[in-house]
Amino acid sequence: MNEGLAILSVIAIIAFGIVSIIKVITEYKLKRRLIDKAEVNEGFSTALEESMKSISSRVEENRYPALKWGLVFFFVGTGLIVLHFMEFNYQSSLPFGMLSACAALGFLIYYFLMKKELKKPE
Repeated sequence: MNEGLAILSVIAIIAFGIVSIIKVITEYKLKRRLIDKAEVNEGFSTALEESMKSISSRVEENRYPALKWGLVFFFVGTGLIVLHFMEFNYQSSLPFGMLSACAALGFLIYYFLMKKELKKPE
C-alpha cells in the first residue's frame, strides 16, 4: 500500500512539474506574440502597456509573500499543537474547523499588517 502511494506521489509531482513548465513556456510565447503585434499596431500598444501596468500593480500589492505564508503556517501549526492536547472524537469535524480557523486567522493578521503598511507615507 505504501509503495503504491509513493509511486503515485512521484508521478503526481512529475506531472505537476511538466504542466508548470509547459504553462510558463506558453505564457512566454503568448507575451512575445503580443509584443510583436504591438509593434505593428500602435493602438494595441497602448492597450498592452495599460494591461502590463495593471499586472505590475497587482504584483506590488503582494510585497511580502514569505510573511503571509509564514503567518499561515505558524497559525496552522499552533492549531495542530492545540488539537494534540484536546480530547475529541476522531470522526468529528472539529480538527478541520480548528485548522481552517487558524489558517484564516493567519491570513487576517497578514491582511491587517499589509493594510497598515500601505497606509504608511513613504
